[in-house]
Amino acid sequence: MPNTNDKSPNPAGDNAPVANPHEVADQSPTKAAAAWIWPKLMRTWPGRLLAFGVVLLAVLGWLEAQFEVVGKVPKFFKRPATYATPDEITCLNEWVLELAAVNKEDEAEQTRAKFLNDYRVFGHVNSLYQPIWENDVHVVRDLTRAGEWLVVIDMYPGASTRECMESGKAEMVAVLDAKPPAEQRDWDNRIGRVLRPAEPLCYDFSEFERTNGRVLNTGSDVQYQRSLGPCASKQRNPPGFFCVRGY
Repeated sequence: MPNTNDKSPNPAGDNAPVANPHEVADQSPTKAAAAWIWPKLMRTWPGRLLAFGVVLLAVLGWLEAQFEVVGKVPKFFKRPATYATPDEITCLNEWVLELAAVNKEDEAEQTRAKFLNDYRVFGHVNSLYQPIWENDVHVVRDLTRAGEWLVVIDMYPGASTRECMESGKAEMVAVLDAKPPAEQRDWDNRIGRVLRPAEPLCYDFSEFERTNGRVLNTGSDVQYQRSLGPCASKQRNPPGFFCVRGY
């Protein structure tokens, strides 16, 4: 005899799936709404486009929250920029003689001042007995190491060559070697310790920008330095070429 008090929890019939009461209880209103609206959106083409937009916005919001991607992407593609100093503009795309490499700008300035104090009385002079490169010793940023500094001599104006730098250094070393024996040790400590290991350096424009940022200066002097072209290709003096000083 059937039990009339037995009420089935599944009014759709014995073969229909029975909902898990825990799942029903745990389902949030947001999930319930999504479960109801999603099939309706997918029935039409405009609905599918709308659904895609909703999903895309959700993904972008998650990425921004988790990794701050939206804020980092412009910085990733934005190229650093800088203003070159007058000393740097003078040297860009030219061969120079590198005297020292240091970690701080003030240290580079001190190195330049010390070298100039000694150089002015060293004896490397022109026909008027003026120190030849007194106004050509510069402090510039390093080409390959950001935040580091160089002390260099821009020996010759314009597109000089590596060979010119070697020739200019040889001139100075010859003055040093001609010092009286009694003075030789003192001058080696004052000038020789910097001069003897000095090496020619191509102060390349593109290398400078790669390390320190795109040059924002727009003056004619900057355009001229760019027009010189890469100095790395200028190794030796071509026939008829002379290393001409700027005086």
